[in-house]
Amino acid sequence: MNNDSEAIRNLLAWLLQNPKLSISNPSGNSSSHETDLEPSSSNIPSMHQLDPIGSEEVDAVSAHISDLGLFSFEAIHALNPGDIPAVQERFHALLKRRLQTEIELNPPLFPWESEVCEYEPEVAAGATSGTTLWAAQLQRLQLLIPMPEAVLVNLLNQCKELANSSLLQGAKLVRAVEELFPGQSQRLNQFTELVLSSATRGTVELDLRKEYDLTGLPSHYDVANQQQQMVLSLLAAREILQSLTLEVSPERPVEREWQTTEGMLTLRAELPQVGHLRIQGMLPCAGSLQLNAGETVATSQRSDSGCVSVELFDLELNQPYSLEVRLMQEEHSPLVFAVSLTTQQH
Repeated sequence: MNNDSEAIRNLLAWLLQNPKLSISNPSGNSSSHETDLEPSSSNIPSMHQLDPIGSEEVDAVSAHISDLGLFSFEAIHALNPGDIPAVQERFHALLKRRLQTEIELNPPLFPWESEVCEYEPEVAAGATSGTTLWAAQLQRLQLLIPMPEAVLVNLLNQCKELANSSLLQGAKLVRAVEELFPGQSQRLNQFTELVLSSATRGTVELDLRKEYDLTGLPSHYDVANQQQQMVLSLLAAREILQSLTLEVSPERPVEREWQTTEGMLTLRAELPQVGHLRIQGMLPCAGSLQLNAGETVATSQRSDSGCVSVELFDLELNQPYSLEVRLMQEEHSPLVFAVSLTTQQH
């Protein structure tokens, strides 16, 4: 019983002493500095000697001392373990707090580390794999000024969802950028009219200065004011949506290139005859094409780079169809194009 009493007093003294004020050298070696209130007695065991987490003796004692109040060191040495009531929760709280403090001041090391290192957080598997695969195309966009990749990736994600939407073009643009500018729908609608009515890059900047009294565009998106950022985002979204749209007429086929991290994807859509749509793709790696027309689906795939082709018959003009392009493994989200059959010449 005397041994138990001494173990309890030593443990409580260790739990209640002030934490070390300076961070020790994270080399894994024992530290030589002491706290102001650390007992000088050599009989008090260190944290590693006591091993309060794995010690069966402490587990047995903890059932009796888990509701401790604020004790002084004098009170601790005067305690009789047989007189302490069941205070397990308080004991565990003190133990947890003390261990957390020790770990913060002297962080543990992995076996391969010689000092504390900070690591970049890992991205959840599959969270951005699809976007990353297709994001290389964003560097090919014809932008008025450079824009951050994070903004362009956000726009690409939105446009991929909106490409086959039945919304009008203006509504698609607003939807694509409104996440970047919450609560600014009215202003975005105003700028969308400007973007849709400006046929070229030069006329966009001219109209900005004329109709909205905006100064010349800055050198980068990050230093632009909010109005300029809205217009720049709408212009980028318009170009992404145009890249995701294949408008085919009988007189003229449409070709589209899309840069991926695996290489260049090339698509060619044509109407050999009315209602007959054929799409050929040159894949940079293993992948597939899937052409959707309601319940009718045409699919073609291959296990390496090369040409694939899909085609459907008896299709109607001015009706929306979709083309899904998949590359690599299934966890990569597909790139979905909107396909429109029209009699209008390009």
